[in-house]
Amino acid sequence: MASTEEHSIVDEHTTQPVRTLIELRQRDDGTWVASQMDVDVEGTGETGALAAMDYCRWMAAGEYFDE
Repeated sequence: MASTEEHSIVDEHTTQPVRTLIELRQRDDGTWVASQMDVDVEGTGETGALAAMDYCRWMAAGEYFDE
């Protein structure tokens, strides 16, 4: 179950009428990378879904914006 903080992050981001595309690529070793054009953040994982989740966690945490 999501925490109150996670709910507030979701609420904040779902009220913005924006569409985006996350690109998923499978590496030669079988792992996956999630990224977006013109964004210097990548998520990684054993599956495409886990890579996308990792990418979204980085973005939701604001790590990209602090650099």
